[in-house]
Amino acid sequence: TGSTPDGEVLRIEIGSDGTVTVTQSAPLDHDAQGADSLTLPAGLVGVEATVTVTDGDGDTVSDTLSTDLSGNISIVDDVPGLDLSDVDLSEVSFETLDSETVDGTSVASASVAAAFTAAVDASYGADGAGSTVISDYALTLGDLDHGLTSGGEPVVFTQDASGVITGTADGTEVLRIEIGSDGTVTVTQSAALDHDAQGADSLTLPAGLVGVEATVTVTDGDGDTVTDTLGVDLSGNISIVDDVPGLDLSAVDLSEVSFETLDSETVDGTSVASASVAAAFTAAVDASYGADGAGSTVISDYALTLGDLDHGLTSGGEPLTFSLDGGVITGTADGTEVLRIEIGSDGMVTVTQSAPLDHDAQGADSLTLPAGLVGVEATVTVTDGDGDTVSDILSTDLSGNISIVDDVPGLDLSDVDLSEVSFETLDSETVDGTSVASASVAAAFTAAVDASYGADGAGSTVISDYALTLGDLDHGLTSGGEPVVFTQDASGVITGSTPDGEVLRIEIGSDGTVTVTQSAPLDHDAQGADSLTLPAGLVGVEATVTVTDGDGDTVSDTLSTDLSGNISIVDDVPGL
Repeated sequence: TGSTPDGEVLRIEIGSDGTVTVTQSAPLDHDAQGADSLTLPAGLVGVEATVTVTDGDGDTVSDTLSTDLSGNISIVDDVPGLDLSDVDLSEVSFETLDSETVDGTSVASASVAAAFTAAVDASYGADGAGSTVISDYALTLGDLDHGLTSGGEPVVFTQDASGVITGTADGTEVLRIEIGSDGTVTVTQSAALDHDAQGADSLTLPAGLVGVEATVTVTDGDGDTVTDTLGVDLSGNISIVDDVPGLDLSAVDLSEVSFETLDSETVDGTSVASASVAAAFTAAVDASYGADGAGSTVISDYALTLGDLDHGLTSGGEPLTFSLDGGVITGTADGTEVLRIEIGSDGMVTVTQSAPLDHDAQGADSLTLPAGLVGVEATVTVTDGDGDTVSDILSTDLSGNISIVDDVPGLDLSDVDLSEVSFETLDSETVDGTSVASASVAAAFTAAVDASYGADGAGSTVISDYALTLGDLDHGLTSGGEPVVFTQDASGVITGSTPDGEVLRIEIGSDGTVTVTQSAPLDHDAQGADSLTLPAGLVGVEATVTVTDGDGDTVSDTLSTDLSGNISIVDDVPGL
């Protein structure tokens, strides 16, 4: 029996038949022999037996036979166990960004140590625990047929003597991967990688391109070791996030875009106005291409939008109904098209007016479509150098840029012909009273007016505010040798007087009737029975002419003429 204070270690016994049994109850220490066995030292354990020979008549002879048994007893060392499973890197990722390479580098670091440790199942056996060490972390470079490019150039991967893996394109470093002795992997991206139109999706390194391995060593209590290599593909854990283009949209400025149609042109046809919104839309787009480089910015799918239909627009008193069909906006009144708005693929907007719109007595002012009635929108698509795209909708209200100029009535005035109008008073009638003459200028004024109503239709022509005017006072008229002085009072009545009293009175009614009243004779220059007419420019008449069309637009002017030559005073000759 071999024992330690802790108990029995080895028991060796032999049976009567020579069977030796060795029973081990505890391990024996081995001098770092690994899997080699330990034999008992020579001379430690022997075996002997008595040999007796007996002949036929019973004579015997005996002796002892012995030998050393130690070298035949060996204790095989208990080496540690090592089982390796797949390394699970699901919690390990390295994500770099193309966008960060525009002005610098993008770096991602993480450790694989925990994942490697989890893949190791070590056992120490009877010799007791020693240690498990994962060392010599190293990267491996595998399948180089990967198809990765940067700026259209293939990325070439190499590994230097220190184990660092570098990917270059046309001599410029794009990607660097290195690992520390503690299992920390660092990925440094210095330039953008091309993505196959993945948009914002990331690109992962192709399987089998980059791996990581380490040496696992298990040592038991008496120094026995077992070693193996643990490796895993790292490629799928390294991702490069694509740098997608940027798109910022500002408000569309349509201040330089206008569409002006004329009611007046719809009398015998249509009024058309066209302009493009493309430049204004382009100016509202701020596109950036990022690390992948410039691609294109495209504004497409121009379309009109129809908004608030509570607009109150009318034509000929009928409400306008707007509809959007096939991209074209049409406004109709009582089934008749009044306004058509359409847009081309190039952003060219065309407004066609076929009938007048009613204006709220704006005169020559234009009517703009109410805010929110008609809009325009387009799709803006920015594509960067490797085909990534970003899109957005750009829109604006077009209503305030569409104006319809009111068709105001026309007014042409010609000279007033008073050849059929005369006022004749008699000096003779002033001996015992007054001489009165009346006539209307209304017909003559009406004949001098040429009014037109345009597309809005007929309204009215009104001649109003008839008034007398007093002009040149250097006339030389006298009565009884005294100069006649003419004045006009606040009510518009013209009176000619001398110190002896009133001589002549001229007044006009609201209907254009002029009344001349003579109260004293005027002196005549030896004209005999000839009449005296008032000097030109002394007395005039004027009126306001107002033309109103069908929707209340008005145009006004003043019509005037000299009345002096139509007023004559017949001389009172002596009787014989």
